[in-house]
Amino acid sequence: MKAIDKLQGFLAGIGAVVSSTLIFGMMALIFVDVTGRFLFNKPIFGSYEVVQMGMGLVVFYALPYAQYKKGLVRVDFIINYFPRLPRKILWVLGDVISTCVCYALAYACYLHASGTLVASGAKTSVLMMPLYPFYYVASVGLLLFALILTVDCVHSLLSVFRKDEDIVSSVDAEMQEMEKQF
Repeated sequence: MKAIDKLQGFLAGIGAVVSSTLIFGMMALIFVDVTGRFLFNKPIFGSYEVVQMGMGLVVFYALPYAQYKKGLVRVDFIINYFPRLPRKILWVLGDVISTCVCYALAYACYLHASGTLVASGAKTSVLMMPLYPFYYVASVGLLLFALILTVDCVHSLLSVFRKDEDIVSSVDAEMQEMEKQF
């Protein structure tokens, strides 16, 4: 399981690097665009469109890292009042549903790119960039997210069979520790 946890960290790191690089690139583009607009009256043509497409990709690549760091929101105010076993089972059920939905979204995004967008030749309105490459890249980000969720799903499933481990309590403890840091 340690090797899988290392792989999970590596995959989350890829998502973090990609999303951070995209954010830095968009910051630089916006800075140059605004500087060019006000100092030289020469804005960068299509910068708004590039930032729009980049922001969509940032979301898909930041999600794996946020999940790995347990930074995504879970509404568990009702589940905390349940006994230990039903709480663990509901936690697993939520993880399984999230994982399945994420795999389905990754597949749907891939199918949309390879089918509809390629066939129609859909392009952005200003730069006339084809849309399908962005959907392919987004589907890879969603696949990374689904893989991270799969590992979390296995962890929560294993916690059902361990009496000493309560996944809900361990996540609560992690959250309290993070709150202390801020």
